[in-house]
Amino acid sequence: MTVQITTSAVPPHERFELWSSETSRLFAPLTTGPVTRQEFWARARARTLGAVQVAHLAAAPHRVRRTPRAIAGDDPEVFWLLQLLEGSTVVTQQDRTAVLRPGDLTIYDSSRPHAVVNSGPFEVAVFQIPRGLLRLPDEVMATLTATRIAGDEGPGALVAPFLRGLAAGLAAGTLPERADDLGQALLHLVDAIVAPRVAPEAPPAPASSPATLVAAKRYIEQRLSDPALSPDEVARAVFVSRRALYGLFEQEGLGVAEWIRHRRLERCRRDLRDPALADLTIARIATEHGFRNAEHFSRAFRAAYGCSPGEYRRGAG
Repeated sequence: MTVQITTSAVPPHERFELWSSETSRLFAPLTTGPVTRQEFWARARARTLGAVQVAHLAAAPHRVRRTPRAIAGDDPEVFWLLQLLEGSTVVTQQDRTAVLRPGDLTIYDSSRPHAVVNSGPFEVAVFQIPRGLLRLPDEVMATLTATRIAGDEGPGALVAPFLRGLAAGLAAGTLPERADDLGQALLHLVDAIVAPRVAPEAPPAPASSPATLVAAKRYIEQRLSDPALSPDEVARAVFVSRRALYGLFEQEGLGVAEWIRHRRLERCRRDLRDPALADLTIARIATEHGFRNAEHFSRAFRAAYGCSPGEYRRGAG
């Protein structure tokens, strides 16, 4: 599904608030503010490629900050790979500053404060990558954030055209409906970008690492409402084999399908006790969290919690 954001539908004095709210929902909690007095406008399109998200943004000059308070409140634990398409951008994190020209790239971390300043109108592509899908250890990635990766030389010159093509396809609506393979290709290219910048003694993490389990769980949480969610889809999304995925979930004492059902039941249990949702039927709650029919949900709920959904809602269990 493609997400679209535009500020054109609201008056100028409401646009920063709208943009900050919507981009915080799309990425992570962010604070947006002006750098000039010119009238603000902005637009964005985003969609997922498996567990990777690609976004195309264009806007008038402004700055974006991610503060320690915002990180404490909500951290998706991702890296953002930013490619500047038009204009100029400055990214600051960990006392490092990357000054980008069109075509250049940089990486920054959702778990650390950062600032992105655009002093003029700009266009960027932002690729959101769960931490567990990058093969370099976190301590190594921490040394690479907010550094400029030239888009016209070295590995960046090979990768930049592919990233620009993804952004153009997203903006034009021409990316294929099933594009998980593009997400996997993106990860390989990110490895190609960062590997030459790392000391030889820093070995890559195995593809089926505990961090991949975190990425798989996060993907499941995002997709619980889809009744068609399956272990095969999760494996494709985090770019491991079905067998490797089941191996990762062994430490949880549940198979992948059982974990999906467990998380759906927990979501339903939470909503059944929420006074704000008292007007929703039990069948509606079950459907919204991915159960195909009420009878199957009721049996699964009783098996898990020892009472029916209705009894639980009334205070039993």
